[in-house]
Amino acid sequence: MNWLTGTAYWIFKDFSTPLRPDNPVPYMNQKGVVERDLTPKEAYYVFQSYWTQKPMVRIYSHTWPVRWGKDKENKTVKIYSNCSEAELFVNGKSSGKKKHNSQDFPAAGLRWSVPFKKGMNNLKAVAWKDGVEVSDEITFRYETRTWDQPTKLVLKEFQRRADSVTIQGLLMDSKGILCLDARNFVQFGLTGDGTLLDNLGTSRGARKVQLHNGQAMIDVQLNGGASTVSLLCNGYPTVFLNIESFSNKTNLKEVSRQERALYVAQLDRERIIKLATSYLDLKPISLRDYPAPSASRAGLGDYYSMGDYWWPNPDTPNGLPYVQRDGQSNPDNFSQHRMLLRSLRDAVVALSAAYALEKNEVYAKKAVDLLNVFFVDADKRMNPHLLYAQAIPGITDGRGIGIIDTLHLAEVPLAIEVLKTSNTMTPEILSSLKKWFADYAEWMITHPNGIQEMNAANNHSVAYLVQLAAFAKLTQDTKIQSMIRTRYKDIILPSQMDLDGSFPAELARTKPYGYSIFQLDNMVLLCHLLSIKEDNLWEFTLSDGRSIQMGLSFLFDYLKNKNAWPYPPDVEHFVQWPVRQPCLLLGAYAFNRPDYLALWKSLEADPTDLEIRRNLAVTQPLLWLIQSEDVPLLR
Repeated sequence: MNWLTGTAYWIFKDFSTPLRPDNPVPYMNQKGVVERDLTPKEAYYVFQSYWTQKPMVRIYSHTWPVRWGKDKENKTVKIYSNCSEAELFVNGKSSGKKKHNSQDFPAAGLRWSVPFKKGMNNLKAVAWKDGVEVSDEITFRYETRTWDQPTKLVLKEFQRRADSVTIQGLLMDSKGILCLDARNFVQFGLTGDGTLLDNLGTSRGARKVQLHNGQAMIDVQLNGGASTVSLLCNGYPTVFLNIESFSNKTNLKEVSRQERALYVAQLDRERIIKLATSYLDLKPISLRDYPAPSASRAGLGDYYSMGDYWWPNPDTPNGLPYVQRDGQSNPDNFSQHRMLLRSLRDAVVALSAAYALEKNEVYAKKAVDLLNVFFVDADKRMNPHLLYAQAIPGITDGRGIGIIDTLHLAEVPLAIEVLKTSNTMTPEILSSLKKWFADYAEWMITHPNGIQEMNAANNHSVAYLVQLAAFAKLTQDTKIQSMIRTRYKDIILPSQMDLDGSFPAELARTKPYGYSIFQLDNMVLLCHLLSIKEDNLWEFTLSDGRSIQMGLSFLFDYLKNKNAWPYPPDVEHFVQWPVRQPCLLLGAYAFNRPDYLALWKSLEADPTDLEIRRNLAVTQPLLWLIQSEDVPLLR
């Protein structure tokens, strides 16, 4: 055919063959540009950039969820496009434009050498052709830690859709680091009512498959029943995972808000009344009765605390400046104000919950009296700022990081909402309470310490937003509420959640289990406080699949069975976790997960460990489900 000119590629689609038993998907010829289910591979877009006329751009490595290397090491990014020019953005910043040159291999000159930051990274490519602009975007995690030899298999639920579940298998080292270069073959198995969706000849539809990026996945159709999935890999103990369908049970998503509140009220009634009664003789609480240390700059009514993990310097005569020991709390640091604030919260919310049950004014009066002294009385109240929170002797008088101390106030606005129906809550007191929280919220969003905390790259920014969302709900500040919704979708979820639903910044800490729980709890609280019909954060999903539902899927298996936790144990308080985590209760109703609700019900409601209590924004879950018009709930 001397008349034929041009280029061609064989083959278009993968096909089965008896000749390739050792391929990554056994017995599959995988030289196609699409898998057997027509899922395009990276090569598809390479050839598309050669042959198509319609403007296109594709960042090479969409199927690479975790990249690795040294910190600040330059890495190559390739873009395939038929456009004349393309620009690469790395974490929102331009790395420059490049011209398309078909003679410049590889990627026709559209390649950049750029450094990635540790943790989550975002790449965006923008290209232009004949006045048309096209773009592509990916998110991945950059791993700078080195892993040892693989030591353990991990099998977990990755994602759930209706009556099907995606199962993920991982190969990790003894430190819980994913072995990203592992190429072992693994084999999935299933016993029970479900069906393993295998023999599809694809990377996610094969019972036996080679690990890619240290992991493998497969889908299971639950068929309305229960199953046990297994994962086998030569040289490692086989692991198992029990999964269950909830299609034949009461749909928790359809349970009304009042019914949810009634369930918790009936479950917790005795506990609530006992706690509330114990606070009836509590003396009024005021920070001014416990002045800050004389060496601080805090005045009367100013909140003062010291950094948790900071200790006297053993190398200086006066112990200054303090030195950090991450994860190790200093018991000698000034913590009176933090404890007073927590005591105030515990008392007010317990009393308010008791009042909500039967509208007993005795409980309401005590709660309002405590609120009036702490927030309203000019001679007793706390000043609405945190200038001197988490100070470090010899280094700083206060830090933005200290705003996390008032996370315990996030539940107080919900108590105030319930107390609005009480005769004791006068319009004047209610107005003054709203003003205090409005003033504090204003300080949070305008002071440099608050802005710094809002921009934190870990759990601190989420805890900050939970507080702000609760305060804005009380003061009905729709502008702040809208800002937080946007920030959750555009910044928090994309930058802090990994593609598997985990939180890399928390897993890197010395207390990865506790911090992961803390972060998920607060992310869930944001969804609960801010979701409206027009902007439902429960349902919000990034283009790469990340969502709050994925976060719950990641952690649930380890809340249910802590022994399965594949990462290092926390240096402190590992035994005490988990307790009644609000993510389980609220997530159960948001996603119809009776297993979440059952686990929540079985856990400790009132932990005594002070470190655990310090990391709980919710102590009275009833208040998060009830509204003022529901009082009294137990009529």
